[in-house]
Amino acid sequence: MKFDTKVEKYLRKLENSSKNEDIELLAEIFRTLELLKKLGTSLGSPYSKIIKGYKYKNISLRELRIKSHVQLRIFYFIKNNVIFILFDYNIKKTQKFGSTILDPIFRKMKRIINEMEEST
Repeated sequence: MKFDTKVEKYLRKLENSSKNEDIELLAEIFRTLELLKKLGTSLGSPYSKIIKGYKYKNISLRELRIKSHVQLRIFYFIKNNVIFILFDYNIKKTQKFGSTILDPIFRKMKRIINEMEEST
């Protein structure tokens, strides 16, 4: 599992926090990441969801749903059923994420996929 630096920084911030809500959120993140590691593409609702309309080279953008005192979404994709790359996150404040949030994440996903393919 590879993490984008933005996600790594956020996890470190939670690790260094002494607030109970941050500690609980971090525990929930790690519990859900373990499920993702164990189940991969089989992980479904309520923990993971494919985001419709955001697919590139047969690879879907997905959201990992973390429920705690905030509804956190970590966006990720799975390539070759082996490599899990987690990148970007957003605290959900509305019912749906709009294109202003999803489009930059999708562009980042496409860039990472292209870089991975160029390096092989």
